[in-house]
Amino acid sequence: MLRIAFESESVEGVNVITSTRRIIMYSSSRNIRSNEMTFSMKSMTSLSLAFAQCPDNALFNQHTNKCLHLVNVPVTQEQAVNTCASLQGQLALLGRQDAVKMTNGLAPNTRFRSAWMGTKSARRCQIIQLSSGRIQDARCHHKLPYICETEPKTNSTAAFQCQNLPEMTCPPCQECPATTCPTSEPCPSCSEN
Repeated sequence: MLRIAFESESVEGVNVITSTRRIIMYSSSRNIRSNEMTFSMKSMTSLSLAFAQCPDNALFNQHTNKCLHLVNVPVTQEQAVNTCASLQGQLALLGRQDAVKMTNGLAPNTRFRSAWMGTKSARRCQIIQLSSGRIQDARCHHKLPYICETEPKTNSTAAFQCQNLPEMTCPPCQECPATTCPTSEPCPSCSEN
């Protein structure tokens, strides 16, 4: 059964911070139910969730359409900026609401109390308190873990991984059949058939 929790804005198997984008969900059952709403899959109801693919232990931030990675290696703020850039990303820029929601998803993955995050000013260094989501200024030479944000992979750039989505069907390609999950392999792409 697919679980949709609207308060925490999460879908089982996919971490989502907020919902501002549109997807179509494919289900092997006719209805998807949550505590508050029932969606008829007959009409292929659009939901405000994005199925962007982030690596394991990363969260998808729909305000920025980026994957958030908590890196548990303490470094200075400058080293964190350089490492995120080498990963084709940057230190995460988080608003207050995103920061609070994000800490709920990433905080259990670390023993640290705070982490570097991005700022709009190159002259300031900011940290986020991982237990509360509180954002504050900090001395740039301290060594802390950090949060990088990178571009997610999407269905058009990567095969859709459905291993954690029981009773779901991978989105079909125009000329390819749909595959029912869970599968032992990623869903097939049309180019492979």
